[in-house]
Amino acid sequence: MDMTVLFELGTLVRLLHIIGLVIGVGGVVSIDFMLALFHFRPKLASTISKISSLLSAQISTGLALLSITGLLLSLPRPWLIGDILFQAKLILVLVVFLNGIFFKLYVDPLFRKLSPEWADRTPAVSKFEKIAGMSAAISMIGWWAIVILSFYLVQ
Repeated sequence: MDMTVLFELGTLVRLLHIIGLVIGVGGVVSIDFMLALFHFRPKLASTISKISSLLSAQISTGLALLSITGLLLSLPRPWLIGDILFQAKLILVLVVFLNGIFFKLYVDPLFRKLSPEWADRTPAVSKFEKIAGMSAAISMIGWWAIVILSFYLVQ
């Protein structure tokens, strides 16, 4: 079997792009599942707050890998700039990126701070839950929309 095709630059970049997608979307699905879980099991909040930082790093790694490989894949195809689906994908990547910064700088630290009082359902916890829920919804919808648009763009 001829394995040289795996080492061609274009194939390697595509493979790394898919790996970045799996890493990023895997982290998003995991963290959103855990946030839903702790909503119903508040005693898990302190454990989940520790894990959320790791998953945030996983998502950032996936997004960075996707961004770098996406740039390498799109540079040889300048006609993509005029494609409305490609433009929509770039806008969604920007939204997901900005939401990730918001999560890392605001949501994650506040989650760790509030996790001890989670079971008491204080007003601060309720307010935080709404903000975190909006961030999670933006993340989940953004990531999956990017995935769907990617399938249309490879045709």
